[in-house]
Order: sequence, then structure tokens, then C-alpha cells
Amino acid sequence: MFDRLLNQIHSKHNNRQNDPRPFEVLWKKTCAELGERKNATAYAQWKQQSIIKNASDYEALSNELAREWADTTVKQDEDGQQTCIFSFPERFEELKRQHEALKPRAKIKIDDILEVAIAYWIEARNAFNEQDSLRSLHALLECNFYLGMTYSPKTESESKREIASKAPLSSRDALEEIAFEVMRDFVVPDKLESMDFVLEEIVKQIRVHPGGSEALQDYDKHVQKRKPTNEHIDHRVADALAKWGKSGKPYKRMKPVYDRIRKEFEEKQVSAKHKARNM
Repeated sequence: MFDRLLNQIHSKHNNRQNDPRPFEVLWKKTCAELGERKNATAYAQWKQQSIIKNASDYEALSNELAREWADTTVKQDEDGQQTCIFSFPERFEELKRQHEALKPRAKIKIDDILEVAIAYWIEARNAFNEQDSLRSLHALLECNFYLGMTYSPKTESESKREIASKAPLSSRDALEEIAFEVMRDFVVPDKLESMDFVLEEIVKQIRVHPGGSEALQDYDKHVQKRKPTNEHIDHRVADALAKWGKSGKPYKRMKPVYDRIRKEFEEKQVSAKHKARNM
């Protein structure tokens, strides 16, 4: 039962989270925070407060409303009916209106919910090992409750992400898609003088890659509309690849393939110099 529940948590992390971190990282993070919070209930309360961006505003408004409520006098009429008289009734009504109008602002990720589910799972397992069946059952119920929340319909951000993934690629995105495929399998040729020559060789391979020529043309049209230039497209694309590869922006997957190519180029340069000295 415990293994099946943990597998469900693991599966939801992988399937509902965009670009999920390794599950082991999520597990370690939860364990560390659980050690600070001492129990899963406190963890759940802390997590709720951490994801509500205006929690402090809500608390401050509640405290001010409570002070206005406390600042009252009680008047009793001849029939024995008691009435609360506010010192500043208009102020109290305004605070009450603000309190009712204030809505929590929260950006919730699936992993936020799964953290709490994991915390309750750990508490349930520990209680089970200690033969405390009542506490274990309570924690299991809470764990299933939070896990069940991840079976909700898609969040707004998930829906937007899915729509974006199905939308036609921009000219820059289409070029990056092909450039990544080329660079992923690229083998640095011998006797290239600099990384500029390496990048120009990559552009040549993009041009002969299926769909590559069209991607280059579309990208060129887009650039020329924004900032007309006489510089050859191959040079401009090489510069773009260097920028994407060095910074990882806006395409973070480009950095590791660029770093691998640069390292391979540098190793071949060192090897070539070593051979030249030994000749």
C-alpha cells in the first residue's frame, strides 16, 4: 500500500509538472523542510502560507478588523436587549468590505501539493513502523487527500502551456529546433581555426538538414523586418547560435550542447598543437 501510494506521487510529479526536477530532489527538499517543521500538519500550514503571496496583507487586515471590533461599547435598552456600539462604525464597515473583497493571490504548482503529500506519507510510514496504527491511518488519509488534489482538471498555466506547445513555431523557434538537432550530433572537424569557423560549419549543416533551408529563410525575413542589414545570414545565425549557447537564453537546452562542442574543439586544438611540437 505504501509503495503504491508513493508510486502515484512519483507519477504525478513526472506527468503534471512542466520540466520536472528529479523526484529525488523533491524528496530531499521535503525531508529537509519536514525536519524544520517537525510534523506534516505544520508543513501543510507553512506551505499554504508560502504560496499565498498576499497572506501578510490578509493577516494585517484581519488584525485591524479585530481591533475595531474590540473597540466597542455594549448598550442595553429597557427590554434587556444588548447592542454593540462601534467607536468608528464607518471605519469598521469599510474594513469589513475590504476584508470580504480581498482574494488570495497564489501561484500553485503541482509539486507544492505533492510536497505536502510526501510529508504525510513519511509521517504515516514512520507511525506504521512504530506500530501506531491510528496516527498512521490519519496521515495516510491526509496524504491521499493532497494527492487527490493533483487529479484536478488542468490548471490555467497548464492549459496555456499546452496551447502554446501546439501553436505554430515562430521563425526563431523553428530555427532553434533544427539547430539543436544538428548541434546535438555535431562532430567538430579537424583543423578548424576558431569557434567562429565551427559555428559557420554548423550553419552549413543546418542548411542541408531537412527543413533547414526554409527555417533559415523564414528567420532571415523576420530579422530583416525588425532590423534590416546587409550582413550575410550565415554570419548572423552563427552569432545567434553563440549567444544562445553561451547564455542558455532563451533556449536553455542549447547551452549544454554548445559547451560540449566548445570543449571538443578546445581538446582538438590542444592535440593539434601537441602533434605539431613533436614533428
